[in-house]
Amino acid sequence: MPLAGDLARRRAVKLALWCVALLIANVLAFSNLALWRFIEPLNGAAFYFAAIGFGLVLAALPVLATLCFCGAIWQAGNSVALPKVQPTPATDRRLAALLCGVWFAPVAVALLFAGHSLVRGAVRFPHPKREYVLATDPIAFWESFGFVLIAGAVWAWVAWRYCQWRLLPAWRAGAENKTGQ
Repeated sequence: MPLAGDLARRRAVKLALWCVALLIANVLAFSNLALWRFIEPLNGAAFYFAAIGFGLVLAALPVLATLCFCGAIWQAGNSVALPKVQPTPATDRRLAALLCGVWFAPVAVALLFAGHSLVRGAVRFPHPKREYVLATDPIAFWESFGFVLIAGAVWAWVAWRYCQWRLLPAWRAGAENKTGQ
């Protein structure tokens, strides 16, 4: 009889496989945008249904792939923390490292962005297109710089709360198994 950790691991693998399949479908759909030339000459209801279907496919595939990825990450984290029939400390440690990398990646990006902004002396946001230069507008520069750090700190807190109960027990159990306690 599988335990909760085993079931979560199976769900994580299934969701990861769905994510890969959806990514492949994404690549195929976006590489075949030439299909539009078959839809464009249609008239009336045929055009509307074909255009809506094509648009839905192009819009839904990335969203579904992202949802499957997030679900796989979530279930993998649960599988590390929950009891399993057969303990897998090596796999749990690898999954814990992968999950920490995924969850803390936005924090690293925010810190790199802030460091790059300090070195350049300007904070540049792509959308809406804004650039705040330290030499000409120091207040806007420091406000934007602080915003980036606050956003990184909020994500760091979210990532820490996620990792805290799921991943730290796995690392502690792995360290105890290594020392023989």
